[in-house]
Amino acid sequence: MVKARNLRGGAMAAMGAALLLAGCGGGDRGNPLLDSKAPCPAISILSDGADLTRFRSGGGRDLTAMELNASISGYQASCDFAPRGGGLDVTLKPSFLVERGPAAQSRVAELT
Repeated sequence: MVKARNLRGGAMAAMGAALLLAGCGGGDRGNPLLDSKAPCPAISILSDGADLTRFRSGGGRDLTAMELNASISGYQASCDFAPRGGGLDVTLKPSFLVERGPAAQSRVAELT
């Protein structure tokens, strides 16, 4: 009888130690709820806002008066759950194609 009680106590101690160690390990890694990326909402380039052509002020609207022609050519998007508040963080990196026109005075242009 004494041996059975000691074995039971040892098994309980081993299970308790395993539970304590399981609570300490790994951080967020291995948890599929925390490892998964958030689904991104549907993102698209609006055709009305994708292009910008700037002409020299006071000039006409022909090729000789064009300072620049720019367009959004694509983007990379990634989404993740916000750390607090249950929201969504969206990171968007657009790509641009910019062409300098004959009326450009500088090699630097601000796209606004």
